[in-house]
Amino acid sequence: MNLAFLAGMVSLPVQDNPLQVNSLKQILQLGPVSLVVLAVLFLFSVGTWAIIYQKWRLYRHLRKSSIEISTYLCEDGDLDSLSSRCSQFPVSPEAQMIRALSTGIQQEASFRRLEHLLFKTVSLEVRKLEGYLGFLATAGSTTPFIGLFGTVWGIMNAFNGISMRGSASLATVAPGIAEALIATAAGLAAAIPAVMAYNFFSRWIETVEGELRDLAAELLMEYGPQPVGSPVEAPVDKTTYWPPGNGRRRRRADREDAGDPEWKHPSPPSKPERRMEW
Repeated sequence: MNLAFLAGMVSLPVQDNPLQVNSLKQILQLGPVSLVVLAVLFLFSVGTWAIIYQKWRLYRHLRKSSIEISTYLCEDGDLDSLSSRCSQFPVSPEAQMIRALSTGIQQEASFRRLEHLLFKTVSLEVRKLEGYLGFLATAGSTTPFIGLFGTVWGIMNAFNGISMRGSASLATVAPGIAEALIATAAGLAAAIPAVMAYNFFSRWIETVEGELRDLAAELLMEYGPQPVGSPVEAPVDKTTYWPPGNGRRRRRADREDAGDPEWKHPSPPSKPERRMEW
């Protein structure tokens, strides 16, 4: 009996969803202004999802390459071998910085020049990562207002139908209200993914920029030349330099301990004599 029931269910014809059919009919029956609004929102939505897909692939690739490059940096080796190993990551910002540093050292650039080169590379790589974020920001801030325009237009059509037919029946008001709600839903559907993606990728790019600046400082300290005037090249003379505060007292003690013949303890100031006047 159960098998016969299942066979009967399978043999039933598949019916279309009435809600889906009605929605498609309503969209096809929209006016030209509402169709233009939906077309613009559709283009914004397609562009938003294309950028989200491209950015997500880049995000996953850069996370993987960053982990591997961090492993290479932890290993002992010279800069040339590190640069050759990072050549398999042509898009990675870390690899670009290592190659820029290797090129600058081969050209015997100064410390200031290498520092400028690395931080300029950081700025260029961050600018590349920020590509198309402006479109996401524009889509997230503009599409709700475009949908609102379609909403207002649909409500205007509903009131026009009431004024033309002289009655506020459901058949008169429903087309305009449906037109307004479709525009509202389309605007929200285009805006919400754009705003969420913009916030996520903006936060990620800020984190990457901070990590790249830290990496630039580490690379300069590890592989860069010693800057001119650093404490290693020009050590501080501790016999003539004292930290601020109590410097005069410490210099006196130093001269006294050294047995300076010209050193004399300063005599305390004499008190003025008091004279009694009669």
